[in-house]
Amino acid sequence: MNKELNILQAIEMPVGTEFILNFNNSSVHRKVIITEWQEDEENGKRIEFTDLDKNAVNKTLDCEDCFILAKFIPIQKPVSFIEAVEASKEGKRLRVVHDAYCETKEFKKIGKLFEMIISANKNFGDEIVNKAIIENILNGEWYIEEEN
Repeated sequence: MNKELNILQAIEMPVGTEFILNFNNSSVHRKVIITEWQEDEENGKRIEFTDLDKNAVNKTLDCEDCFILAKFIPIQKPVSFIEAVEASKEGKRLRVVHDAYCETKEFKKIGKLFEMIISANKNFGDEIVNKAIIENILNGEWYIEEEN
């Protein structure tokens, strides 16, 4: 997902949402997660982000002026194969990632995904094709194309 949000849109996301944070279209990117969200009458909305970089000195990031122009790109989480199939029935396109057998860069209809898996493995014989299909169903990371 490449949907960019501004700070006002990002603070509407639930606690636990992860983002790639891009400060002012620079090459500086940080992976952050919303760890706390509060609203009170005195201070209004307060949100706390935690830096997911293992080497970060200050793990908690306060909402400061630098966030005003920053772009927040939500990190999409994989769904189960069953959820992917259900979304496919609604006409949504899918993407699957599996280290050994398949990785699609683009979202496609479910039938096209399986055609791609078969095509990528057909030179290895039917047994490998079947194994690739089963592996993708059981252990692939399935993503549903989100609407903008």
